[in-house]
Amino acid sequence: MKQLIVVVAVALSACAGREQQIVKLTGSASSGASLYSQTCATCHGADGKGTASGVDLREPAKNDEATEVGETILNGRANTSMTAYANTYSDQQIAD
Repeated sequence: MKQLIVVVAVALSACAGREQQIVKLTGSASSGASLYSQTCATCHGADGKGTASGVDLREPAKNDEATEVGETILNGRANTSMTAYANTYSDQQIAD
């Protein structure tokens, strides 16, 4: 049991702060555009203006903190259709 607790604690500490690591990376606009069109545009629209199932990503009030955006991409949003992508995309892909 102690070993399980230690493993869980280590795993949680490794995940904590991942969004801060992502913010430090330099993203690629072309790679990001490709991922966005494949994964995000369905809900957020091709232009980022949002749809009935996804918020407008251009609104500054929703995107004023890069770490919050990273956290949302990693963990999703409870009670919304925003899916968690922590196990889908690498840190570099999320930065893109």
